[in-house]
Amino acid sequence: MRVFQSLSMDFPIRDITRRLAVVCAMACAVDLLAPLPVPAQLVMIPVRADSGHVYQVLQFAAGADLGTGLDEVRVTSVAALTNGIPAETCATPIDGQLRSPVEAVAYGFVGGFRPIEQAYKSSRIADASPPCFSDTANGGLGRVCIGPGCDHDCACADDSACAEFSIFDGTAIDTATPDVPAAGVALPLFRQQVRCRLSQGVTYSFAADGSPTTQVGLCGTAPADGFRLAGSPSAFSGGVAGTTVIFAYQAMPDEAFSVGAAGFGIDVDGVNPYGCDAPGRVVAGLEAELRSPVVFPPGPPVDLSRDELRCQVAIGRAGRRLVLKSLRAFQFCREKILAGDWEIRSADCALQPTVERALASARRMTRAGIRACEGVEVGNLLACGDTVDELVSPDASSGCLIDLHLRAARDLAVAEYGF
Repeated sequence: MRVFQSLSMDFPIRDITRRLAVVCAMACAVDLLAPLPVPAQLVMIPVRADSGHVYQVLQFAAGADLGTGLDEVRVTSVAALTNGIPAETCATPIDGQLRSPVEAVAYGFVGGFRPIEQAYKSSRIADASPPCFSDTANGGLGRVCIGPGCDHDCACADDSACAEFSIFDGTAIDTATPDVPAAGVALPLFRQQVRCRLSQGVTYSFAADGSPTTQVGLCGTAPADGFRLAGSPSAFSGGVAGTTVIFAYQAMPDEAFSVGAAGFGIDVDGVNPYGCDAPGRVVAGLEAELRSPVVFPPGPPVDLSRDELRCQVAIGRAGRRLVLKSLRAFQFCREKILAGDWEIRSADCALQPTVERALASARRMTRAGIRACEGVEVGNLLACGDTVDELVSPDASSGCLIDLHLRAARDLAVAEYGF
């Protein structure tokens, strides 16, 4: 039995499409290498069972307050995506400076978002010990154990020393429990925010009205939606003070999987550097610290037929051309902005007629570029879709190949121009 008791999972990237899909995720991972003044307090550990099911462990550990006075976290949005599309998360920077409004959001793209009926949740666990995970437990469905009493198989023989969770123990995420309210799918999720610049996406929202809180004024009242991860003492002797909630998602072994979470740091005791004059006030925006942004399938396909190999090569080449042509369009737009010719935001580049025509042409070329996949069982590959139309729609307006590579081109342009 393989047992994982660390905070990271290392899954290699196996194909060209997924290499492009994680441009942003890898950039974010680089940021995590920078020294932090104190440990991050909203931590997310994604792990994967032999069955392919994915567990998203969210923890808030008591201790350092990141210089903001936060004592607990209110998680307001959770995202889960397949097909290698990385979840997007954004939050107000935590650097001790006065920033209002405070922002936090996790979301994804419609094409890769996980159906809500395939998502489950645990009860709230009053402990924040590093999770012990067995990918082979329960017939390959996996098991997470939290607390000092977890044994070498990540099982908990004594409920007073630990708690364990598997997907079949979970409650459907859209069912309310005393610890975590019912979630719904917020689509479209649209906010014009100061920093996050969210345009349109989809997320699991824990708000009664269907739309999560994404923006609160500094020292504003804590959001009513979401669920609470408190820094309270551990329920287990020798445990770590804090709180854990675990989400589990049904998934096939050959699906790449990405998760995200975000919320707001709340000051409970009224002690903070901003002068918030009452407890229960928002003092920070938090995005979950990703220990492993995308959980990949175990390996590439084998024994490809001649036609399947031609299709796989065509997908990679079509994606490469799409990125290069789209990147040129986004670069052109930014050069116009810098020259003062276009008085727009970079987020509006795709709406400019010149850029819009270039992107439309690139999408059409992508559809034409995967002609070799016609008549091929695309589901036998590890591409982002199971059919040609899932890769690129017949009218070339959408599809996972389009979404992934356009996102990669945008991320590259931002990296080059800084906006």
